[in-house]
Amino acid sequence: MLRGNLETPMRLALPLLLLVALPVAAHAQNTDFNPYQAVLDHMPQAEAEPLIEAAHGPIQTRQPGNPEIDGNAEMVFAGGTGPNLTVFLFCDGKLTAASAPVTAKVAMDVLRPLTTSPDLGTVYPTEDGVTFLLQDGALNVTYWGIGTDASGVGVAYPTGVFNNYQTCADLAANP
Repeated sequence: MLRGNLETPMRLALPLLLLVALPVAAHAQNTDFNPYQAVLDHMPQAEAEPLIEAAHGPIQTRQPGNPEIDGNAEMVFAGGTGPNLTVFLFCDGKLTAASAPVTAKVAMDVLRPLTTSPDLGTVYPTEDGVTFLLQDGALNVTYWGIGTDASGVGVAYPTGVFNNYQTCADLAANP
């Protein structure tokens, strides 16, 4: 966990990291669909799916939730594996959670307003990238494969869906 004396350098490092990532990761998708903002906006499924397909290709798998627990829930996978896994959770026809690779521009749009916060969150450097956990760990922004052809940027929000297997019912109870 990097805090204290490293906050100012990290504030400078975030924009620089994104500027470096822009030319490398921008080729990964053909649109700038922002899954984080779409979740915040509770984008309707009928509106979100064409944007998901434009950014990530055709939806490959649909996994309905348990109606007794989640009501009308559906997990939608648009392909990828590992850090490129692209998955969206719809609860009652609204986008409720997303984990997907994004363009560097989208990552910049997500991170820019958060860089003025007094609490930048937690930064986890790895051998080939860096992960930022923000908003009390609910937002995960990861840049992997720095300096390689396999580099990319990903956003997951809220992470509890993917890390703790939260359901639509859990999210409704703890917005």
